Amino acid sequence: MGVPAGYFALTAALIVPVAFRRRWPAACLVTVLAVALVQWLTVRDTIGMLPADVAVLVAVAAAAAHGPRWAGWLGLAGGLAGAGLGGLTWPLLRTAVPSHLLTAGFLGSAVVAGWAIGTLSRVRRKQLHAVAERASLLELEREQRDELAVLAERARIAREMHDVLAHSLAGIIAQSDGGRYAGSFDAARNALATIGDHSRQALAESRRVLGVLHEGGDGRVSDGRAGDGRAGDGRVVVAPRQPGARDIPDLVERVRAGGLDVRLRLELPSDPFEPDLSLVVYRVVQEGLTNVIKHAVAATRADVKVSWGRRKLTIAVADDGQGPCAAPAGAGGARGYGMAGMRERVRAYGGTVTLHPHLGGGHVLSVQVPVRS
Repeated sequence: MGVPAGYFALTAALIVPVAFRRRWPAACLVTVLAVALVQWLTVRDTIGMLPADVAVLVAVAAAAAHGPRWAGWLGLAGGLAGAGLGGLTWPLLRTAVPSHLLTAGFLGSAVVAGWAIGTLSRVRRKQLHAVAERASLLELEREQRDELAVLAERARIAREMHDVLAHSLAGIIAQSDGGRYAGSFDAARNALATIGDHSRQALAESRRVLGVLHEGGDGRVSDGRAGDGRAGDGRVVVAPRQPGARDIPDLVERVRAGGLDVRLRLELPSDPFEPDLSLVVYRVVQEGLTNVIKHAVAATRADVKVSWGRRKLTIAVADDGQGPCAAPAGAGGARGYGMAGMRERVRAYGGTVTLHPHLGGGHVLSVQVPVRS
């Protein structure tokens, strides 16, 4: 007895759509369910079930995994409906009702298993996509954080270089201008000596800043190729330590040697305090005196007051000159870059910086930083 032609036709119609289950999962499902319905309507009493009917399970799983949500639910509903129809018709032999129920239950369980596998695959794929997206966001955040760190380090080094060079060069310029018009040899010699002191100070502090840049903050300056903190002849070159608030008297003496009458009132706690804050105090006074030398026209005196109170640290640098007041932070005008860097330093500690005209003439640079008693 030959095999009916419908056997091959239905088998091909069930199997061919499965090849496109990933590209068109919904179309594959609808096609397979339609062919399975045609099979039940036409050959249910002759051929019955086909080995190719497993395509229904594959199409249901593919729709749940790769298709839209409605396709997944349609596959589950259509598969269960087909399982009910199959249990109603098969087995073809005359059997009791429990046999049909058992067949329907088996077919329905197979459909649910295929749908569950497809759904789990969809959930797993979404989880992997979420993990990959989160990893991408974390990588982007890390790159942005590194870029911000680089920019912050550049800004810090720029502030250090400005504070070091602006103060020293201002003193050198003032002394060189005064030396040209000195009326005596002794005055010219004193001006040259002061220029030498300022130059050596600028060189030493520039080496320290460059050492932080080259050696990652360990304070060593390397002239060798290995980057090991050694000079070309193998000697270890150690840059000067960071200046602090207790170095302000030496700073004032250097400014006095340049010809500016500086009156200092320094009130610091007896106990050591944070080195970074101590550096900020020193830089504020240094920048204030530099501004007096550079911008306060006809200034003859500067008053520096550093007072550490119970709740706040107060710094004031006043002059009797006639120069311009503060430019906007970040501007290129008078006192612009120095004031911007000073504000950044002080703002890191929650402090404020103001520069305003003095009632008796000149200007007053005032800084207030909250501190613990």
